Amino acid sequence: MAAARNDIGRWSNTTEFFFPVGRVNITMEGPSGQDGLEGSVEVHGEFQSIGNATIQWRLDNEDWQDGPDYHDGEWTEEDLNGLCHSTSQFKGDGSSDPCYQGHAFCVHMFRQGENSNSGLRCEEGDDGWTRWSFNWDTTQFKDDEYRISVRVVSAVGVVSDEIRRVVTVDNIDPMPDLLFVSKSISVQEFGIPMQESYVNTFLEVRATIRNTGDQAATDVGIILEEWGERRDEYIIPNIDSGQFVEVVLYWNPTESGDALLTISIDPLNAIQELDNSNNELSGTFSVTPRPPGVDLAIRAGAISAVTVSSPIPRPDESVVVQARVDNLGSQDAVGVSGTLEMMTFRGWEMVASSTVPLVLGGSHSTISFPIVPNSTGPLEVRISVLMESGSDNDWSDNVREKTLLVDSTTLTGPRDVGMNPGETPVAVVSLNSEEGEDLLIGEKDGTLIMYKLTQSKSLIECNNVIEERWSGDISIVSTEDEYAHIVWTRRYMGPNSFLMQTLSYSTVDSSCRISPAQDLLPGIPLSDGKYWGVDMDVKDSEILVSGYHRDVFSGGTLEDVTDIFLLHAESPLSSDDWTLMPGIIHDIDADPAQRDSLSVELGEEQAHLLYQTIRNDSTGKDRLGIWYSHGEIDQETWTYRRAVGDEAALPELTVIEHEDMDVLVSIWREGSPQDSELVTYVTDSNFKTIDDLETRISARGLAGIGTVESERGESK
Repeated sequence: MAAARNDIGRWSNTTEFFFPVGRVNITMEGPSGQDGLEGSVEVHGEFQSIGNATIQWRLDNEDWQDGPDYHDGEWTEEDLNGLCHSTSQFKGDGSSDPCYQGHAFCVHMFRQGENSNSGLRCEEGDDGWTRWSFNWDTTQFKDDEYRISVRVVSAVGVVSDEIRRVVTVDNIDPMPDLLFVSKSISVQEFGIPMQESYVNTFLEVRATIRNTGDQAATDVGIILEEWGERRDEYIIPNIDSGQFVEVVLYWNPTESGDALLTISIDPLNAIQELDNSNNELSGTFSVTPRPPGVDLAIRAGAISAVTVSSPIPRPDESVVVQARVDNLGSQDAVGVSGTLEMMTFRGWEMVASSTVPLVLGGSHSTISFPIVPNSTGPLEVRISVLMESGSDNDWSDNVREKTLLVDSTTLTGPRDVGMNPGETPVAVVSLNSEEGEDLLIGEKDGTLIMYKLTQSKSLIECNNVIEERWSGDISIVSTEDEYAHIVWTRRYMGPNSFLMQTLSYSTVDSSCRISPAQDLLPGIPLSDGKYWGVDMDVKDSEILVSGYHRDVFSGGTLEDVTDIFLLHAESPLSSDDWTLMPGIIHDIDADPAQRDSLSVELGEEQAHLLYQTIRNDSTGKDRLGIWYSHGEIDQETWTYRRAVGDEAALPELTVIEHEDMDVLVSIWREGSPQDSELVTYVTDSNFKTIDDLETRISARGLAGIGTVESERGESK
């Protein structure tokens, strides 16, 4: 309805316009997603549309397919051009109305039309909901979990929101399905991945397999072949449905050159599987000939120190420092002598010597030095070896330095963990309780279970669980009040049967009492992104949580963006007590496949953060780097950022408040696993080194880092 008014206030005639408004919606009533599907399945629901309706559907992220079409029986091409509709055949003056089409426009909304004394109209209460359905032949698809999506497209091109549901296709009788999860074979020496090795070196060949079927596999044969010749084999007694198993076979190459290695699952086809075409994994490995002569070497990680009662050296107790001496050459080394030196304030001083009568070519021997350290703390040692008569191919690797930690810690003997079959340990929670009991958190099939860990290191299973749909990330902080704070990522079934993910928080005590979980982040469909890499810090009643958030669609822009979020609360009793800063650091180039957590710490007046991004500066090669940032906890965007680590992983940050300033102890690993270093910095909040406190220690094969604050206020 419209009218015009002139400058003296007089109104024109009123003109009325009628615009029909329709709805485009869809529901999916079946399948429910609760039970497995087999054979031909009816997918059905209801829709609202305009003119006609085309039901479209797809599985996972495949292209949309047209399903059934529905027509209102009256829609024509002229309606697309805005054909007018009148409810009566005649105008008010009795003349014929050209807009009369014999039906009301609401018929185009799939509503039931009727005649009345006042003209054409649609039934009251009829919203146009219409049944739709089509049959889906599930036998054309492999037994697996799928996400089926449907939407409706109207005659005018309007597309409804899509409805998604996760369903399981289960046409085949239960049986195992074994496959390799590893993308390639890993050849290792003492747990360190190798790119090449000498002839006559004892190596481990590793891969990971999984049973993706719905039945356990028993007596699974595994073999290792080199150019088709069997080199090692063993049998795995049982692999449960969904279970991952790391396969370790042993190989001693006898010839140089590129070796074709193949690991085979069930080579005799004794197990009936869903698919046995994925039961082999192959790769090549370079084997180099041993050089002629003698080449003594003390390689990274070859030095260790133990006592009679503990693997950790203790002050004023006899310690045996050992070094593995490899002979990389092909000739035997006769009469090998070695010296042990210690770093003092006067420099390197020799404290012991020893001899080894023979080191065979292509083999190794151990040389030992007894010492008695007189204090706790780091102890720098240097071991040198040489052959008493004869030459060495390479003298540069005859010397190796190592920093040993001397501490009063006492370790008890190892015990077998009495967990149930299929359960794997996740974390030990130290609670400092008066009874001396701690907790062990384990996992099986996505369920986080708890055990009491007694003083005698026996396990008592708790009656409750932390989570039934854990999605892989967890952070735990214990406090002096005998509680532990826990945050973890979890999955749940959201509206329209979307599989969602969120981050949850709770507390637990030594009696396995766990407080009600608080969901901290908006749920996100797993198809749209993920939360990962979470870390937490607790200071008195303050709690700080941070992590990565990947959003594939970014609010509909279809941009793949990863941000770092920050959550803060003081003694939270519910989810409403938390404050969320969703993007303190925006659009970082993170790698979701990298499982390292970031590291967040509370300081005196601000929070501090170490996180990872992909960097390609200086070399042009993509690699993981570590960045440092800080900001106030109520600050939406942190502007201070600094690149601090290159080809780095395992960031660990500790903040010590000292004389009204934050002292940062930052630790991470740099380099590849074969030549990795443990890097440590002591800095201020601008990441400027304090008193040149920067250390790099060779740590070949370093796989984990943790810090513990000692009674002297040091981090170890």
